[in-house]
Amino acid sequence: GCQSISLGHPGFVSSDKESSVEFVSHQHPVCPQLFSIVRQACVRSLSCEVCPGREGPIFFGDEQHGFVFSHTFFIKDSLARGFQRWYSIIVVMMDRIYLINSWPFLLHSIRGIIDELQGNALKVGSARGGGGGRA
Repeated sequence: GCQSISLGHPGFVSSDKESSVEFVSHQHPVCPQLFSIVRQACVRSLSCEVCPGREGPIFFGDEQHGFVFSHTFFIKDSLARGFQRWYSIIVVMMDRIYLINSWPFLLHSIRGIIDELQGNALKVGSARGGGGGRA
């Protein structure tokens, strides 16, 4: 599960005032079916559903398990095997058309998050004297 939210923490609520939509973040999905869908999307995004070069955005899914926008990337880490760790930011939706139409927005937004994460890793790696961040 998500380690940034401690076990037993009630979660976080994010509100989008423009659309009047609220998002709830928990360590584990409350609904067992949703947990299964998210888990499968995570495993597939880091194993079998990869784009050429392994790093970048990809779309996959089906009606039963939902549709996934996944952007896989790595962060250099001198403590990791191979000196880098692979991550994937995923968005799961049951509505395929809405997810496809959201692609440009998601790609831009998630790429910004990835750039920030890799930049921070580079700073930490430099402070340790071992490098880090993006290749």
